[in-house]
Amino acid sequence: MKKKIKKILLTFFVMLFVSFCSIFLGTSTSSALPSFSKFSLFSNCDSSLWHYVYHPGRFTVYNYCTSVSGTVKSVRDEKDGDVHIQLSVDGQYKNMLNDKNYSGQDACLVVELICAKKVTQPDAIEPCSGYYNNVVEPHVGDNITVTGSYVLDKQHGWNEIHPVSSLSIISKGNPQDMDKNPVVGKTKSGQLIYQGPRGGRYHYSANGNKVYEKK
Repeated sequence: MKKKIKKILLTFFVMLFVSFCSIFLGTSTSSALPSFSKFSLFSNCDSSLWHYVYHPGRFTVYNYCTSVSGTVKSVRDEKDGDVHIQLSVDGQYKNMLNDKNYSGQDACLVVELICAKKVTQPDAIEPCSGYYNNVVEPHVGDNITVTGSYVLDKQHGWNEIHPVSSLSIISKGNPQDMDKNPVVGKTKSGQLIYQGPRGGRYHYSANGNKVYEKK
């Protein structure tokens, strides 16, 4: 009995040691699924989410579990079932952005809620099968805090929180407060119509997304 208890305790302390080493010694960039040992035993992140990320090798992991706050600049559904969020991060998190975040994502950090919508992209169907993400979806203008893995998307070159383990809405916002484009009219229901820099006209839907007017 004593030998069995010693074996259990030894296994626990080995796992604990490996977990803390992963925090202080960094992370790997393997193309395989991240090892559970890379997540602290006291982590606020769900390591199992990586099983539903298609082609995980397209990411370099900087930090397996971190949090960031900011204001939602845009929200859109993608063919791979993810909800793609542009997050204008608070000042203390600006160092999480790289040049591609500035040039390709409007100076925002990308935040991905995986398997949250219908999947139509062929290579993403199987990874998302049997799983539905119930993380709350924010609206444009909301101030939020996000917790998840901080990664580099090697295909696009920008940094992301992907996958997201949790998302909290700190305060609700109004997307029109963030829009600097000129108002050129109103819809039949009284919504303001804006004109974008390329001439396109749009208004905001109830969930804070842009809806472009048909020409």
